[in-house]
Amino acid sequence: MTDNRRRHDRIPADEAASIEAGAATVGGRVTDISDSGAAVEFNLAGGESRIQFDLGERVAVASEQLQRQSGRVVRQYEGGFAMNFDADGYGLKPKD
Repeated sequence: MTDNRRRHDRIPADEAASIEAGAATVGGRVTDISDSGAAVEFNLAGGESRIQFDLGERVAVASEQLQRQSGRVVRQYEGGFAMNFDADGYGLKPKD
């Protein structure tokens, strides 16, 4: 038996994103999306991944599929983070 506590299915993604936290904006890639959140990795020069947001920190992520979604950091991992959107069920844009 698996312990899958996710509320929504994840859809794999690989698209450029802009990540805003406070006054800082950095580039990244959305790696998966659901109706309630997304996983995002940083694109830093030289493969560095020294940026880390605090759990609960407010961020906004913009990409083609997400458009612009704001929310809070709920998980950190090497080179990226997962976020929950402020509003559930924003509606994933279908890919053409």
